[in-house]
Amino acid sequence: MKRCLLVSYVIASLLPLSVHAQKRSASSQPPVSVGVFDALGLQDVNAPGDSTFTNGIWTLGIYGELPRLPLRPGLGLRCLCGANGAQGMLTGPRISASLGPFQPYAEALFGPNHASYSSSPYSSSPTAAVQDRHGVTSEGVVGLDFGSGRFFRWRVVDVSFGSFSGIPDSKPYSVSTGVVFRFL
Repeated sequence: MKRCLLVSYVIASLLPLSVHAQKRSASSQPPVSVGVFDALGLQDVNAPGDSTFTNGIWTLGIYGELPRLPLRPGLGLRCLCGANGAQGMLTGPRISASLGPFQPYAEALFGPNHASYSSSPYSSSPTAAVQDRHGVTSEGVVGLDFGSGRFFRWRVVDVSFGSFSGIPDSKPYSVSTGVVFRFL
């Protein structure tokens, strides 16, 4: 079932984008642009002594930006829904640019999270102690969206890296891909 869902998601993400969308002039663009995204990928808490391996993560988010400027400042909010590892809400500033059909972006996100991980060297061991830690995550995100359509973009890659205060010396990271639906 999970494979079927993943294959369906990948196929839907790769569908042809609208090539007939007209480019709008800066003065005809709305003052604020809003995008909602959904991404699937891999995540690792990367904590000392952590025996859990990289696992799946589902990220849902929303962002707003000022589309009339060459470098578009904005705000981002994302929810991390990992099966294991860091989970929670992050928010912070973002900046993006439009380079033809490509839109590179960067975000600096912060927020309360929790992480579950095993401190045993053998995570499959029945005696492995799974720990649930709470703290604040600070995360840098860089990525690239692609699409010439006004309402739909493919999030080619979204890479995050940072730190989690609930586990000393942890350096969580994730790599994902997904879809972006833009409004306004």
